[in-house]
Amino acid sequence: MMPKLKKSITLMEVLIVILILGFILTSLLSLVARNFFNVDQVTMRSQATYFAKEGIEMVLNIVDTNKEKGMVRNCVDYDSNYECKDTFLTGTYKVGLEISSSQYDINPTSQNFEDNLLYYHTGSESKFYFNHDDTGEETFFARYLEFDEMNLKDGQQSDDIFKVESVVEYNKGGNKNEVSLETFISNTR
Repeated sequence: MMPKLKKSITLMEVLIVILILGFILTSLLSLVARNFFNVDQVTMRSQATYFAKEGIEMVLNIVDTNKEKGMVRNCVDYDSNYECKDTFLTGTYKVGLEISSSQYDINPTSQNFEDNLLYYHTGSESKFYFNHDDTGEETFFARYLEFDEMNLKDGQQSDDIFKVESVVEYNKGGNKNEVSLETFISNTR
């Protein structure tokens, strides 16, 4: 007579199953964590692109408004007689909208991240905005605009055509990235 075979699970089989399940769960958790990181990166890049577009739009609004009023297109500051006191020239600037006066604020700056931080502000009637005024809540973003006179075919510089580059840097969790958009403005006089 043959002995009956017992159908039981050995300790070794249990350990192998636990090991396989551990690898599967670790892989899944790693994928989920990586997915959260990727979503955060895409969100930050999207916001940075929005801020870069906003910087370009502010400059275009200044130029178009000046043109409409018959004033010098690249003027950023007027006296009481609407005579131009200051224009944007080749260099680095930070541009923001002053909500209280509905005026654009353009100031020379460096390319240093800390000098160009954007701050979140809440206003009346549930409105919010971002600018360089440090009375708001600090964000992960910094924006500056580069103005460059363009070279003509003969190598001469033209003060009539500007390249405007809006650069937004963002720094979150040690990951520093940037978005850069550019446009050209002609007939600035």
